[in-house]
Parts: sequence; C-alpha cells; structure tokens
Amino acid sequence: MAWLLLDVAWIALFALLGRESHEGDTAALAVLGVAWPFLAGYAASALIVGLRRRPRAIGRGSAVWLGTVAGGMAIRTVLEGRLPETAFIVVALVFTGAGLVGWRIVAALVCRRRTAAAAAAAADAD
Repeated sequence: MAWLLLDVAWIALFALLGRESHEGDTAALAVLGVAWPFLAGYAASALIVGLRRRPRAIGRGSAVWLGTVAGGMAIRTVLEGRLPETAFIVVALVFTGAGLVGWRIVAALVCRRRTAAAAAAAADAD
C-alpha cells in the first residue's frame, strides 16, 4: 500500500504548497480544506479504474490523475459557485500529473532495466 501513501502525500503536498504560496496558512485544517476535493476525486477515480489491482500501471495512474483533477475541480466549482481560474487548473494538472504518473513511469523504467539486466545475466550464464 506504499503506492497509496505516495499518491495521497503528493496530493497533500500540492495543497500545502498552494496554501503556502497564496495564503501563507499551512495549518493542517487549511491544507485539508484544499486537499479534500482532490482526495475525493482520487478515491472515486481509483475505485472506478481498479487502481488497487494494478497500482503501478501507468494507464491506470493516468486515468486516476485526470479523475483526481476533474473531481477536485468539480467539487470546488460547486462549493465556490464559480469555475476555478485557468491557471489553477493548469498548475493542478501539471503538479498532480508529475506525482501521480511520474513515479509510475520511473517504476516502469526501473522494472524494465532490472528485467533486461536479469536477461543479460541469464544469457551470460548459458
């Protein structure tokens, strides 16, 4: 379940940095106030795509990333009664994408490299 902690921590970091750069209030409740719509979007998306079955899959991670942002923005729109600023949507897409998809890409590259190294070692042993 380390993948879940990594994803949730990344979303929390997004909220923390946003609070710090705009309001300066990084109290836990203030950060949670920004994070929870995105965490709700994440949870719904993760359930829909079955992320638990294949948490490192880049495709599933990408779907969850987009669902996280779409869900978070939808909830914020309803609560605030207006669409979020375009710049906020772009920042949310870039930052959450870097974390939610980025580590999955790195993990896939590491696995691919290890598989190639094991195959090379096996070929040398023959």
